[in-house]
Amino acid sequence: VSTQSTWGPFLIGLLRLTMSSESIKRRVILLPGNGCKNVRRCNWYQYAFDELNKNGFEAVLEDMPDPNKARESIWLPFIIDTLKADKNSILIGHSSGAEAIMRLLENHQVYGVILVSACHTDLGIENERISGYYNRPWQWEKIKSNTNWIIQFGAEDDPFLPYSEQSH
Repeated sequence: VSTQSTWGPFLIGLLRLTMSSESIKRRVILLPGNGCKNVRRCNWYQYAFDELNKNGFEAVLEDMPDPNKARESIWLPFIIDTLKADKNSILIGHSSGAEAIMRLLENHQVYGVILVSACHTDLGIENERISGYYNRPWQWEKIKSNTNWIIQFGAEDDPFLPYSEQSH
C-alpha cells in the first residue's frame, strides 16, 4: 500500500478484522525506522497515529532514543519500559522498528504485530550491522509463538530493501 490515503483506511480495517469479536480497546504502538529524529514528521507515522486514534484505538507514537543507529540494546528496553508494550499491545513496526519487534518477540509476548519493510540481514550496511539485530540467528518459532498474529507488508519496488529480504 503506497499512499497515505489508502494506507489509513486499510490499516484501520485490518485492525478491526483482527479484533472483531473483542470489546477491549487495544493500545497500538508505532515503531519507526531509523533516521527519524522527529517521528511525527517522518513517513506515514503521524497519519497512521491520527487515523488509529480517530477510530477508537489508543495509539502511541514517540521519538525513539538513538534514532540513527536504532540499537537493539537501547530500543528494546525503551519499548518495554517507556512505551509499555505488553501482552495486550499491538505493535506496528517499519524497517528498524520491524526488526526491533521481531527481536522483542523472542522473549516477550504482545497481542499482535504488523511488520512493514522488515528484513532479516544487515544487507552489508555498517549502520545496520551495529544496531545489533543481525548478530545471531533469528528465533522464528519463538517470534511466532509470542503473538496471536503477524501481518507483514513488503513491496517489490522498495528502493531500500530487496523483496527477497522482506519475503524471507
